[in-house]
Amino acid sequence: MHLVIIGGSDAGISAALRAREIEPSMEVSLVVADAFPNYSICEDKKGKCW
Repeated sequence: MHLVIIGGSDAGISAALRAREIEPSMEVSLVVADAFPNYSICEDKKGKCW
């Protein structure tokens, strides 16, 4: 399955992370208008993204 998410704001990043959490083998594409998406919301206490 391939999921395409439009928008790289907190909601878009959260949706992508949640989809991979539920189904690790899922392909996820994030379509953003910005040059750099907001990856900061996915950091854990060690500063790493899941």
